Amino acid sequence: MKKLTLLSIMIAAIMLISFTSCQKDGEYNPKKKISRIFYEEPGEGKYLGETFIWDKNLLSKIDFGEGDFLLFEYDKKRVSRVVSSDGGTMIKFTYDGSNYDKVEETSNYGWGGFSFTYHTVYKFSYKGNKIDKISVTETSTSTIPDFKGKIEKPNRKFNPMQLVLPELTCKSIANVQSKKIAKGTNSNTSTYTVFFTWKGNNVEKQVTEFIEEDGEIYTETFTATYDNKNNPFRGFPFMEEWGGGDTNSKNNVTKIVYVASDGDSGEIQYTYKYDKNFPTERIITLMGIDVVTVSYEYVK
Repeated sequence: MKKLTLLSIMIAAIMLISFTSCQKDGEYNPKKKISRIFYEEPGEGKYLGETFIWDKNLLSKIDFGEGDFLLFEYDKKRVSRVVSSDGGTMIKFTYDGSNYDKVEETSNYGWGGFSFTYHTVYKFSYKGNKIDKISVTETSTSTIPDFKGKIEKPNRKFNPMQLVLPELTCKSIANVQSKKIAKGTNSNTSTYTVFFTWKGNNVEKQVTEFIEEDGEIYTETFTATYDNKNNPFRGFPFMEEWGGGDTNSKNNVTKIVYVASDGDSGEIQYTYKYDKNFPTERIITLMGIDVVTVSYEYVK
């Protein structure tokens, strides 16, 4: 299997999630609403990454600039669909009472004779009011014109697992999905499972597990610790790169430790600045080096 390097895994918004009983899945109405997210990397100036557009108490759009955005649709107060600006991706949410039942993604992309179609189903299981596992089934079809060599599957800009899972989960799942595709028309189906272990209202441990071609079980485990401050992304139905935090945790992650079954390991740390217990800045440190500073502005 082609593994992600530790650096490629870690250079994202690596967050674990928790689901709580006081709020339905798919609802996002925080006490303080994010308006803009800025980024600053070593050697580069500060730049605007995302603008959040609100329709009263509902998030209607996230604008990434340069014509890229996401539109959110709702059934009452719960997100029902997310559609990308290029029309290539549509994500549908189905609920079972207060919980997610499943999330379905349909993606279609093509250029110059290449075409890629994905249909992915993320099925949720709960113990009580807390998520226990997510079972993922992806069916992909590709058409590759006659040319020499092979190509990698393209990176989809909007990964539906980012809607409900931490970015590290998405990177782990991308590890499962990183397959070579030969020329011609190909169809593949892959399955894998994400398990959760709880400590209070936070996920303390998350394990992504899948079976390799030789029958061996490969796992990637992520263990998190948290502070006691307010998380403005609690209930947030989308997670993009460095900007976001936990999707439903009460508090903010301060450290994540990564261990793979093949012996790979690493650690990432997060430090914050706060205004009245809400973060205004987050510094992400990898292997002792500050790699990204994220700044938040709130709706006044």
